[in-house]
Parts: sequence; C-alpha cells; structure tokens
Amino acid sequence: MNYETTKQVLEKLKPYIDTEQINILTENTDWKGKKYNSDLVKLDEKHDVSFEVTERSIIVFYFTDHEHFDNFTSEEDDVEYIDWAIEFLINLFTLPIRHVEKYKGKKLSSEKYYFINNDFEECTSGIISYGCVRLINPFAKRSYKSETWKYDAEAKMFVNDAIITK
Repeated sequence: MNYETTKQVLEKLKPYIDTEQINILTENTDWKGKKYNSDLVKLDEKHDVSFEVTERSIIVFYFTDHEHFDNFTSEEDDVEYIDWAIEFLINLFTLPIRHVEKYKGKKLSSEKYYFINNDFEECTSGIISYGCVRLINPFAKRSYKSETWKYDAEAKMFVNDAIITK
C-alpha cells in the first residue's frame, strides 16, 4: 500500500465486508496512459466496486458510476473527505441501492443511483446523460428500467432484489 488512508478505510469496512481477500493495485495508469502511484482497492470486481486512494483524494467506483472525495480546496491536513468516503462505502455495503435507467427507444439516455434508507431515496450521483441519443430519434418511445441491489455479506457479493421495467 502506498497510503495510510487505504489502511484506515479498510479498517472501517471490516465489520461490513471481508477485507482479507481483496486485490490492491499500487501502480496504475490514467486515461492518457501515464503511470502514477495510488492504491486501487478492488472490493467486488463483478460489479466494479472499488476505491482508489491518492495523496489528497479518494474515488469510489460502483457499478457504472463513481464518486470523488477530496480536499483540493481546503487545508492539506483537512481529512474530513476521508470520513465522507468511508460513510459512502458503508452505505454502499449496508443499504439497498437503486439504479434507474431511462431509455429512448432502445438507447440508454440517462441513468441515476439512489441509496434507499427507510423508504427514503437519497441520490448518490448526478444524472449521467447520454446527450447524443436525443439527436438520433426524437420520436422514440421513452421507457425506464429500475434495479435494486443489496450487498449479501454471506455470499460476499451484490445481489439483485428487483427489476422493474416501465
């Protein structure tokens, strides 16, 4: 591990997931192909659930989305972003998460994720829109697909509770 923060996050996740059998990559490549050091921790490879720790940030990847937690705009010793990332990860492994996809015709036009907490849905991401779809066929029928996922600690994986199509 390159960063002490990685160890801190894994310690907080121990009550919720098995942190012994995870894969940690310490040398990674950015989208331009440039190599850099970070701790990329793969928690559930099947559903692309992982987190990456760099010097002043944590990025949590889940399903087809991700969330950034950092302190680039505050003091260097401000570590509140670490607590936010840990809270997000704990919610990911303890609360159901709903994934709503919106289609125009057969093309995916947008998607969104929600944590479900006592019948209250809290959005976990911004709307991911695929703007070019609107230009393809403006008369296509709109439809929605909703899936609810929950982490099963015994099976050590996310399971699908329900799929609803409208």
